[in-house]
Order: sequence, then structure tokens, then C-alpha cells
Amino acid sequence: MLGVIQGLDIPGVGADIVAGNLHKWMFAPTAAAFLWTKSADIRNHLHHPVISHNLSLLALGSEEGTGKARDGTPGGLAAECRLLGTRDYSAMLAVPAAVKFWREMGGDQIAARNRELVLWAARELTASWGGEMGCAEDMVGSTVMVSLPREIPATEQTAKWVKTSLIQRASALLKPALAAEKLRGCAGVRKVQIQSLVLAKDRLWIRLSAAAYNVEREFGVLREAVLALARECSSLQTQSRL
Repeated sequence: MLGVIQGLDIPGVGADIVAGNLHKWMFAPTAAAFLWTKSADIRNHLHHPVISHNLSLLALGSEEGTGKARDGTPGGLAAECRLLGTRDYSAMLAVPAAVKFWREMGGDQIAARNRELVLWAARELTASWGGEMGCAEDMVGSTVMVSLPREIPATEQTAKWVKTSLIQRASALLKPALAAEKLRGCAGVRKVQIQSLVLAKDRLWIRLSAAAYNVEREFGVLREAVLALARECSSLQTQSRL
């Protein structure tokens, strides 16, 4: 959400409650997130799932209660999120620095650049693989699903083989493309890592993701490695018919 949707106006969404992650796209650590409520009244009726000392202490300025938590800070949901035993608050404490860094890097311009890159990659790969995108382009933020070539069988077993091959055999898979100078500056690639493969519509699909640190040539590496696997599958299928 934040860091992906450009010019996001949370109050303008019209929701009573909005929750979102600050990890990755806003450069904050894992477990850093936010919860926004339309009004203090709604917020004062929300409670942390882990009951602790500050349960039910209403926020400062409310009509009931002291408005203070046991540590002297404002009560309410924010207070209930504190004093939870051995919880590590490092991720939350890093949020201001992460937001500052996001703004210095360009703010919404990062999201625009990421979307442009992932759409470019999706168009390139679907054209090379004879595949398709998993959704319309106007629904794409920084990620999009694309289907693999039809030569790669759409099975769970093949999905594991593809993932393992891209990690363990990237150098060998990319050798023909490097020899033909289809990939420049990629001679040192040792593995191509993908998060997961999904089976749908009789095809295997992968998720493309473009972050601030990604560049076009990385998607070129993925394209050529998958094409090499598709050729292997096609060759095996031909041999099995002989």
C-alpha cells in the first residue's frame, strides 16, 4: 500500500479502519506496520489481542478514565501495544528513519519508477515466453504475475524443478545467452532466485517484483534462464516420443 500506490489519500478511502505494512516498500524492517482509524471513538474501542497492563485505558482527552497508562504516557490502543513483555520494538522505532529515507529517495517517484519497470519486464517476458499477465495493467503496482512458457509442464513437481534449477544451475543455463551476448554485465550470475511458482490455467506462473534496487538486466537474466529450461523440457518431450 504505502510506497506502492502513488499519492495515497488514506482519509479519502472512506474506510473506518485502514491497516497496512511499512516493510519493504517503505524501507522499514519486518513487523513495522500502521493502523489508522477514522475517529478517536473508533480507536478507543479497539484492543490489542495480547492483554497487558494497559488494557482499556482510554486515550488522552477522552471523557472516561485518566487517559494515562501505567508508564505515564497516553493510554488507548497505543498504550496497549506497549509493555508486552519481551517484544522487540526495534522495527517500530526505525519507522521515522525509514519514512525520512523514503522521502529522500524520491517518495512517490519510487513507486512510479517501480511500476514502470515491472510493467516493462512483464511485457518483455510475456512476449519472449508466449505467456500473459495475471491481471490488467491498470491493476499493477510494483508486482505482477506472468505465465511461464507452455513447454514447461504445469505440475507441482515441475514447479519444484524450475525453482531448484534457477538457483543451482543458473551459470549453466545462462551460458548460451552470454555467449551470444544477449546479456551484458551478467557473467557473474550464480543463481536466479524466485519466491514461488503458482499453478493456474494449465500454466505455471511466477510473480515479478520491482523494487528500488532492481534494474532491467536482472529481468533479462530471468528471461534467458527460463527460456533455457523451456528448451530442456521441449527436448525431453521430443525424446520421449521417439
